[in-house]
Amino acid sequence: MISNEYVLIQLYVDDKSELAPEDIIISAEGKKLNTIGKKWSELQIQKFHSNSQPFYVLLDPKTETLLGPPQGADYEIANYQMFLKTGLQAFGK
Repeated sequence: MISNEYVLIQLYVDDKSELAPEDIIISAEGKKLNTIGKKWSELQIQKFHSNSQPFYVLLDPKTETLLGPPQGADYEIANYQMFLKTGLQAFGK
């Protein structure tokens, strides 16, 4: 379902690669975001109010609105399939 119906995008919030000096930013709380992981973790916190891993979000590609509530770890296949189907229904597929 993911391969055929979705565009998969991953944020690597644990990537410790240093950002170039011109790409380093300071968060609203004053934290120095100097690695790729810190930058993407901050994005996740700001947009979705969570930094848990794994964290699944289904977005409309044009409006970036949520197609359903985000979901953390749930290792039941049926639950994850329902999560994906809910997103497709919200998107109108």
